[in-house]
Amino acid sequence: MTPQLERQVRVSKMLALGFVFTLWPGAVVTSPIAVVLGIRGMIIIERSEERMAGRVIAWWCIIVGSLETFAVFLMYVEGSLKWFLCAQFQL
Repeated sequence: MTPQLERQVRVSKMLALGFVFTLWPGAVVTSPIAVVLGIRGMIIIERSEERMAGRVIAWWCIIVGSLETFAVFLMYVEGSLKWFLCAQFQL
């Protein structure tokens, strides 16, 4: 295998894992990992001397993973506020 083909296979596997992590129900852990894998894949694609596939999947991992991470963060903030308000005002 040529070095370019090896790089393409490695990026494809990495982005496939990131895609699965965006669909996985354990968003607390897997969404940030999907974002990191998407960014890493995008960096490898951009630095490549030859054309490489995977740019759309990399963007998917970055965008969807970020949205899921933000949603999880909002759920934690909501839960913390409910706990604080219930403790503060004896609700």
